[in-house]
Amino acid sequence: MRAISWLLKEINKGNKEGFCVLCGIETVEGVEFEPSSTFTGFSSLQYGDVLCPYCCAFFVRQDFRRRNWIIQDGEVKYFSRGELLDILRNEKKVPFAIYVTQTGQRQGWLTGFRLVSSSNNRFFVHTDFVGCVEVEKRLLEEMIEDGRFLRDNKISKTELLIGFSITTYKKALLGNFENILEKVKHYVSQPLWEVVVYGL
Repeated sequence: MRAISWLLKEINKGNKEGFCVLCGIETVEGVEFEPSSTFTGFSSLQYGDVLCPYCCAFFVRQDFRRRNWIIQDGEVKYFSRGELLDILRNEKKVPFAIYVTQTGQRQGWLTGFRLVSSSNNRFFVHTDFVGCVEVEKRLLEEMIEDGRFLRDNKISKTELLIGFSITTYKKALLGNFENILEKVKHYVSQPLWEVVVYGL
């Protein structure tokens, strides 16, 4: 698998020769690469001057920038924030790619565009807020369990992301869950934890 775009069934053929700026392959069926004036992902591009038929079909679809998605078995499924954790936990048909966006403004998938997942136990999540994150299933399950427990105990997402206040530590002592706070404080600033908290 050359890149995320190669997971798609559709292609968009052109007639230009060159190297694809996204996946890097040489092609004679390329389409000229003409980014908009607001495009900011130049540092993630490969040497080249065209989009290959697969990358062109991918690049021109604005939903790949604006929405969360998973591509598997040639099909694209868009999903909501509330569905994210179940999608991460559930068995997926390999190879696959997952993208999560907070803003819908940038092509956050560019940073790991050539990283396609081929396992359900260790895979990648592409994001526009913490880059391309490698996921270990066992750690993911622990983080989800701990995060849901703390949210059920009215701990804010802000505290989950930046650390806990004295008031929260007092609540944990009274509720006998200070051991979970101690565990979770080591998650802070880990990219996978930020993805989990986004989905809680």
